[in-house]
Amino acid sequence: MDINTGIAALAVGLLLNHGQPVAYLTDRAVQQASTTYRGEGKTDARDVFIIADQARIRRDVSMLRTGDDIALDLRLLTARRLDVVHDRTRQINRLRAQLWSSPLRWRGPWT
Repeated sequence: MDINTGIAALAVGLLLNHGQPVAYLTDRAVQQASTTYRGEGKTDARDVFIIADQARIRRDVSMLRTGDDIALDLRLLTARRLDVVHDRTRQINRLRAQLWSSPLRWRGPWT
């Protein structure tokens, strides 16, 4: 796999829970390896072939494993914090848009 987050996390979780090994190559490693294979264009089938071949040949490929509880909790907390920051930014941007669209524009303390 060259993706281990998002929708791919479901496939990774299912494979790991059933005891299947999952090799992970970074996107950069896949791009570098793709230059050594014949053919042009970037397709999902070609990427799958390259990843499978590299996982078979290379010895430095990292294998994904289930995360420890602390790392999972930190990832959840970080994602929650990011959601809160994005919500706050949206609120501020909406307020600014309302202020700038009103007939009596507030110029701020600097004017």
